[in-house]
Amino acid sequence: MSGTLFLPNDQRWSSSGWIYDNVLERMATILVSKNNPTVADKLLGARTEVNGGYLDFREADTDILRLLLHTATEAYNQFKSEGASSFYMPEFYPGFMCQFDELLATLHALARTDR
Repeated sequence: MSGTLFLPNDQRWSSSGWIYDNVLERMATILVSKNNPTVADKLLGARTEVNGGYLDFREADTDILRLLLHTATEAYNQFKSEGASSFYMPEFYPGFMCQFDELLATLHALARTDR
């Protein structure tokens, strides 16, 4: 199973379900710690086990997209500092980070363009 995050300008990020779910869960944890439970709940509600891995932010405004970018960057940096040893199967860490990097690249590209 895979998950897909739909974004404005026909952009999207798709990944294996376990990668997608782990990224969303880490981002949600960060958002809750920053008192943004509404977006956190939307992320958690889009996990593959909850709704099949469908998350639609196509109509998100600039503030939400900026929040997603900053939150994803923070989550990425956390995973990076934790390293492969933090994974149950460390051999999957490089692929996980590569997929996560694709999400960051997509969010950065959106930040550089007008909706």
